[in-house]
Amino acid sequence: MARPQNLLTNHKVANAKCPEGQTKIVLSDGGNLYLEKRRDGGASWIIRLTLKGQKLWRSLGTYPRYSLKEAREMASEYLKQLQSGKDPLVDKRSNNDVLILMFILKIYTYHFARESTLSPITA
Repeated sequence: MARPQNLLTNHKVANAKCPEGQTKIVLSDGGNLYLEKRRDGGASWIIRLTLKGQKLWRSLGTYPRYSLKEAREMASEYLKQLQSGKDPLVDKRSNNDVLILMFILKIYTYHFARESTLSPITA
């Protein structure tokens, strides 16, 4: 029997409150997607992945920045990548590595371009 999906509604998500005495509450949407609502009022979308036999929890972003519909789409994309044999976490890290290298290259070129235009200091 298939597990139920799309258990949350926009109304449930918007009105979710953390119970008194707890630091957070986790609401399941099914399909490995969860909403973590914190005592301070913040909320995050979380996906549970099983990768090489290891269960991992990863944040997809915050609510309300990402709506319920967007969170479902992101979770679906992650799960499709896993089913096709790709590691979605590696792809995400690879993109970050490229951005970091581009930033370092900009600093490096700026520094040397500026250095060549400076006149030497004489005492």
